[in-house]
Amino acid sequence: MARLLFLLLIPLQITGLSLVAQAETLRVAVAANFRDTLLELQPIFESESGDRLTISAGSTGVLTNQITLGAPFDILLAADTERPAYLIAEGHALGDSLKTYALGRLALITPHAVQIREDIRAQLLDAKRIAIANPKTAPYGAAALQVLDAMGVGEAIAPRLVLARNASGALASLRSGAAEVGFVALSALHDQEDPHWLVPADMHAPLRQQAVILNRAGQSQGAKRLMAFLTSEPARDIIAAHGYGLE
Repeated sequence: MARLLFLLLIPLQITGLSLVAQAETLRVAVAANFRDTLLELQPIFESESGDRLTISAGSTGVLTNQITLGAPFDILLAADTERPAYLIAEGHALGDSLKTYALGRLALITPHAVQIREDIRAQLLDAKRIAIANPKTAPYGAAALQVLDAMGVGEAIAPRLVLARNASGALASLRSGAAEVGFVALSALHDQEDPHWLVPADMHAPLRQQAVILNRAGQSQGAKRLMAFLTSEPARDIIAAHGYGLE
């Protein structure tokens, strides 16, 4: 009887070890605008998959540079399409893993005590300091410059721009009083009551946010599970609730 029980337990032990071996810890580099959304998605994904996420947030340009220098990330959740395409072309990422996970929207925001005026152009021209993300490294900052140019105020406002490291930093500049108005990701206003103006999408290039699996995770089933999860219905519902569009 004892021998029979031992033989019966062997498959269970092997199965258990197999399940543990399948669970992975994934290092995710995420654009700053999507950090809070990913933090809300994280416990759902981890509960469903058994995998664990280690999250590093920053501007897409800075994260991309870190990846090219060997930073040990498994997945990049970028705020644009250009950096993932660049990483694929340079051999740092897997082309067949590329996926659009969100469509970003840009908003002009003011402090609680300051209302958005009907004449947005005049409000921008009157402001002494305007916060945007650094356009060289952050797609939302580049979009903000496009909006200013479309409104015909880019040159006049350029000396008054306060450049933040990323989209979250632009919001922090406004909240700290370093700027009077600022362009931020609409997702940054999730559950916030700040007065804002939703920038018409046709005033700047589309903010298609793409994810890609990096080479070091090429054989990772966990990375594939995360990519599939990002376009699942539960994830899409949360992403949309944070102010993003969906494809």
